[in-house]
Amino acid sequence: MNTFKFSPILNQRSCARAQFGFTLLELLAVVAIVGVLASIAIGQYNQHIIQSNRRAAVASLYAAQQIMERTRLQTGEYQLLNAAQLANLSTQGQTYTLASSLENNGYTLTATPPANQPDTECGVLSITQSDKREVTGSASVTECWQ
Repeated sequence: MNTFKFSPILNQRSCARAQFGFTLLELLAVVAIVGVLASIAIGQYNQHIIQSNRRAAVASLYAAQQIMERTRLQTGEYQLLNAAQLANLSTQGQTYTLASSLENNGYTLTATPPANQPDTECGVLSITQSDKREVTGSASVTECWQ
């Protein structure tokens, strides 16, 4: 008659082997958690980049406003910003496109966000000689001009 004998060495090896690996369910749970955290982090990073570029554009608009006022003091009238001035201000404003226009003995300066990274909250930023600030987006002027 064959009898089965319990071998403690065999049982220890099988238990030890099971402790070294991960189950498929555990791996899927970890991948799902990492995916959720990555999507949140990427969204926050993109939002930070947009806000950073907006702040740089606001600073460039203020610098352009100073140039316009200085030109008026020197010549007695406002003049459009020349290409060199716009290029220098665009370097400061990073990705925004800056423009100036003259109207009714005053000016309007605008900063347009790039098409590849639109700022849907604020849109196009503009400022006039009377320091009137405007945005084309859904956010308020005070939120965008911080």
